[in-house]
Amino acid sequence: MAYNSPPVTMKKKLLLCIFLLFNVMCYSQEKTFPKNANNEYEFSEVVEIGLSKQTLFANALSWAMSFYEDYKSVVQTESESDGRLVIKDYELILYPQKTEERVYYTLTIDCKDNKYRYVFNDIKIKDYTPDKYSIVLGISMGWDVNHEQHLEKIKELSEERSNIEKQMQNASATLKGGKLKKTTKKLQALLDDINDNLAKEEFLYNDEFNTFDRLINSLKKKMSENTDF
Repeated sequence: MAYNSPPVTMKKKLLLCIFLLFNVMCYSQEKTFPKNANNEYEFSEVVEIGLSKQTLFANALSWAMSFYEDYKSVVQTESESDGRLVIKDYELILYPQKTEERVYYTLTIDCKDNKYRYVFNDIKIKDYTPDKYSIVLGISMGWDVNHEQHLEKIKELSEERSNIEKQMQNASATLKGGKLKKTTKKLQALLDDINDNLAKEEFLYNDEFNTFDRLINSLKKKMSENTDF
């Protein structure tokens, strides 16, 4: 797609930069993984609810058996007397152009009368995107990923995009004819590549967080069901 930038005043540029910076800051606060006292990723909550320990455990077990296709392969602990359920599994994140991540976690659910606690910890993110080495060796190779590195990359790419856009504006103001066309084409290719990478980083950053958001919302909905009657 050709780049056609409308005239923008310095005041509008400044407001746009402030707006983008504010969005990135909000993005960070809303989507960043929480951490425990050991600085490890952890999603946890104690939920108070007027249901018995037996009902809460039955709900947790029912949720797990319906949520996981092969429940027996992921369950680590199932103790009705202790009211504890422990599960180890991973969620798959796929992005077009063959990007693949796996988000590993341990989920512990503890049930007592009138309350339960869920804890998602031991969280590890690995990038299993095929590269020349894994293809040649014919094995699946995973590289550790930090959730925050996507946000850092988003900021970096946003700055690169802003720089390219300024270069395109300068080229339009100072060059003409074939030189302008050649320079614009080169810069547009760079801009398209940046936008593609930016879209990928935003997707992965969002979906890593949304993986746990979906799990938690699904679990809490099931745990609120009253099956005593």
